[in-house]
Amino acid sequence: MNTNAIHQFAQKYLELYQNDETLIDQVEDQFEEECLSLGFENDWGKGIKDCFPDINPFKSAGVFESIVNEIDDPHLLGNTIYTMWKKIMLYQNQGFLLSEESRSWFILALERLCLVTGRLNSAEQAVIVSPAYQELVEKIKKLRTELAMLLLEKDALLLTECVNIENDYLSQFGGLENNIYKLQIIASRLARKIELIQTKKNRQEDVDLFELDEILNQEFKEKKDELHKRIKRKKQADRWKEAEKLTSEEMKELKNLYYAIVKYLHPDLHPNQTQKEKLLFNSAVNAYKEGDLSTLRMIKMAMRRPEESVGNQTALEELEAEKDYLEERIDEVKRSIREIMTSYPYTMKEILADEKISQKKRNTLQSRVDTLNEKIRRLELRITRMLRK
Repeated sequence: MNTNAIHQFAQKYLELYQNDETLIDQVEDQFEEECLSLGFENDWGKGIKDCFPDINPFKSAGVFESIVNEIDDPHLLGNTIYTMWKKIMLYQNQGFLLSEESRSWFILALERLCLVTGRLNSAEQAVIVSPAYQELVEKIKKLRTELAMLLLEKDALLLTECVNIENDYLSQFGGLENNIYKLQIIASRLARKIELIQTKKNRQEDVDLFELDEILNQEFKEKKDELHKRIKRKKQADRWKEAEKLTSEEMKELKNLYYAIVKYLHPDLHPNQTQKEKLLFNSAVNAYKEGDLSTLRMIKMAMRRPEESVGNQTALEELEAEKDYLEERIDEVKRSIREIMTSYPYTMKEILADEKISQKKRNTLQSRVDTLNEKIRRLELRITRMLRK
């Protein structure tokens, strides 16, 4: 494989696609001939789909951008570029080659091809590194990818799935649970009131109900504030239920964008972040949580920077240290995921998924409401009798 020739090809067509004055003939006439001379094949996307089975890289520049930086094989990139060009020539009119969408796609692909072939050219001129070093580099690449996927899974659980589960749960059962909490406060307050009345009577003092209410208001203030918080949270869950949701395609794009951002900006993968990168990542987390696609798209564009690589001539000791760090973080994130999946609200998922279990839960909560109402009735009756004596 002549990486220098491929590099020159990538530079030539990158400049053409970046130039707004490029004519259609300049990206059409010799393109196929040059691809074939470099050994590229129109494999109809088989190679790229084998590597990324869940992604259709030809769908849009946005989709392709989520995976392009993971492609290190110039031949695979060349085949993908040639296949995209061929698809446009066969199924679109030739003018589509220079449409805004096509330009964005080819610029992404050709930039990556320039970067990959540039590295390979440099590597061919460099000294041969030891097999142990090369093995460690590959190991770190895999660990980084594994950690990025685990971080994505963890954030997907915390920021979307658990939020959705909790909102759904509160929407269905929050009203009953809040009513139970309110009745528990009333019952506890009445029981405490009985104690205060009895104390007054034991001391043969007059019972001032206004004074007792002031004491009880102070004693139960925290619980009353908590009740207001729960009621507010229930209203938020109800609004969530009525809000417009993202489509499955939009959710897929959201996840792909966030995964790409995690790989570039997550502090566990990049401990030495700049302040700007920290702010960008915090914004990305909030956008992912809110399902804000437009913000994630802007962040993805804003975060572009030279790709970090573990393939430079770093000392073996430093690479070993990075490997140990990544393995420790992977273990920590796996533990976090297990904890999330065995804690509220994730554990409510089974209840929500089965209508029979849900109905049983409603019946249990309603029974608790009835029991508390009866308890309150008895306590109120007891207070009435105490005050008559």
